Amino acid sequence: MLYSSATFSWSNLPSRSAITEFDEQKEMISTSGYFHVKWTDEYLMWNKDQYNGTTELYLPQDDIWKPDLVLANSYKSFTGMGYPNLNMALNSSGYVQWVPNQVLESTCSVNIRYFPFDEQTCVLKINAWSYSSDDVQLSIANEGIDLTGYSTNSQWDLLSTHARVLDIPDESAVEFELHLKRRASFYVLNIIAPVLLLSLLGPFAFVLPADSGERSGYAVTMFLSLAVFLTIIASELPKNSEQVSYISVYLISMTACNTVILAISLAQVRLVKRDAAREPVGPYLRCLYRLYARLRCAFSDEPTRRLNVVHVSDAKTKERTRRETNNTYLPWPEVMNALDFLMFWLFIIITVICTVVLYLVAFFKV
Repeated sequence: MLYSSATFSWSNLPSRSAITEFDEQKEMISTSGYFHVKWTDEYLMWNKDQYNGTTELYLPQDDIWKPDLVLANSYKSFTGMGYPNLNMALNSSGYVQWVPNQVLESTCSVNIRYFPFDEQTCVLKINAWSYSSDDVQLSIANEGIDLTGYSTNSQWDLLSTHARVLDIPDESAVEFELHLKRRASFYVLNIIAPVLLLSLLGPFAFVLPADSGERSGYAVTMFLSLAVFLTIIASELPKNSEQVSYISVYLISMTACNTVILAISLAQVRLVKRDAAREPVGPYLRCLYRLYARLRCAFSDEPTRRLNVVHVSDAKTKERTRRETNNTYLPWPEVMNALDFLMFWLFIIITVICTVVLYLVAFFKV
């Protein structure tokens, strides 16, 4: 064994410690800080009385042995800690202190399910690359990271840290765990609130007259607006298929609702101009009209006018006229007004339910 008494800890450098970057798309986190590594090397002991009472020396880190510590889950390249001109403190008892400062770029798997109210856990794995656990044993000085002088990040809150020694055969390694929570105020003001307002505006297409050309244009505008926000959110998330963001599901649901609203609006533009005398209202639309009348407490107010019968000699025409005369006359514009009322409240209810479910899931992490 190269050394048997060693401690390894990561403390943040008071003047420069921070989470410098967290790129969710690349699943990369960049952190700055310094490591405090110390061990006893029996080959570097000396008798201070033989050297004019010298008890301590400072030597460049490449001049004496040191464990080749490497960030095992590095994002780009595997490089050793420190730099050639960095000095290490050595005393006469062989006690060595090495304090390399480092900017670490490590991989971090991102869970986007609760975006933008998500919490992420990133791990920094440090190991002695060339040595096994039989050669070098790493230990930790405490169970977390010293956050003295830590500079807060504008996008992420550091909730907690944890450190542990890994029990891996033929490998000496330690892990530092960072528990982060996203600051969601930016996304709430710039994405969530506009999306919510757009979703509520969608059903108001049924407030416009059915024979108005502005209705279809309004529905198309709402559809395209939601599609733009869906594109913006997709650009903020990593391109993986392991998890699906609930906000993306919500936007897709609202986009689907606006697609249905647009289809109904286009159909109403055609139906409202039909002549009820030649193309009477079908039984399904009559059922919807009766439902509308009941909801408006006006079932008895359904028009009871009858068609004026024209005496004709054709037998088929007489039979058709007789059936139409026995049926209640129901104008298409009134049916479209009833359909507007029902569809407006139906899509308002769907939007409210989807919104409430989204935020309950996001806040309570269901």
